[in-house]
Amino acid sequence: MPLFNEERWIDDCIQALLAQEYPVDRYEILVVDNNSTDGSVERAARHPRVRLLREPTQGDFAARNRGILESSGEILAFTDSDTAPRPEWLHSIVGHMQTTGASLLVGRLEYGGRSHALQLLEAYEAEKGEFIFGAGIPRIYFGYTCNMAVRRSVMDRLGPFAPVFRNADVVFVRRAVDELSPRALAFCDAMRVRRLEVASVRQYLGKQAAYGADFIRYADIAGASTLNAQQRLAVFGRTVRKNGLGPLDAVVLFGFLTLGAASYEVSRWRASRKKSASTVDLPRQTAP
Repeated sequence: MPLFNEERWIDDCIQALLAQEYPVDRYEILVVDNNSTDGSVERAARHPRVRLLREPTQGDFAARNRGILESSGEILAFTDSDTAPRPEWLHSIVGHMQTTGASLLVGRLEYGGRSHALQLLEAYEAEKGEFIFGAGIPRIYFGYTCNMAVRRSVMDRLGPFAPVFRNADVVFVRRAVDELSPRALAFCDAMRVRRLEVASVRQYLGKQAAYGADFIRYADIAGASTLNAQQRLAVFGRTVRKNGLGPLDAVVLFGFLTLGAASYEVSRWRASRKKSASTVDLPRQTAP
């Protein structure tokens, strides 16, 4: 787990990791400080079971790579310092890998706020994960290291994480799909973590905007694409049916998803324009 200026959340995260319903002698907790300037490191150091490391190269990819090098487990479970895994998190990872044979898992994200609107959005995002990881369409696969697990043998073969700011996880997942086949990856609904920083719909929409801007950074590197409108409607329909949503809840969910899609696309458009402007060649000057 990388740590960079998360003094507000780090205690909740570590307490959640210490409270895992898994034998304490069969997992280790590695926290990698990535040049924090607040009180995060001091708070993390208070927990004797936490192994505190330091990585001077800035970027979550570098911090995670340091943790991988220093770890010893057969399975690498990743999370973030503003995230709190559920008590059954590790059990779910191990059990799902054993029963399915999957080499890489991505789990369900819950939100710090528990409003009804956020729960509807959470259900949609979970259904989207099930849809993507069951579709067998390589370009739409994605990943997030706030809730991801990988067999060490696969990490040794495909790793380390590429030096891509913020989105090395997507690049890694796409490489795993291409080299191992989609069947080696799975979405695990029981593998749940809470994104503590997302406590309102407004913060959810802010995340969608950030994801839209990020897409321009990693899309070409990873060979990735987003769901099209038809696929999104299919996920929406599955969410409504699976969760037994009434007409009002369906309308509310559709409205917030529309706002989220707009936030994503506007940010992606702005990032694309900015990238295009920065790569335009200056006109050549000719000698007088």
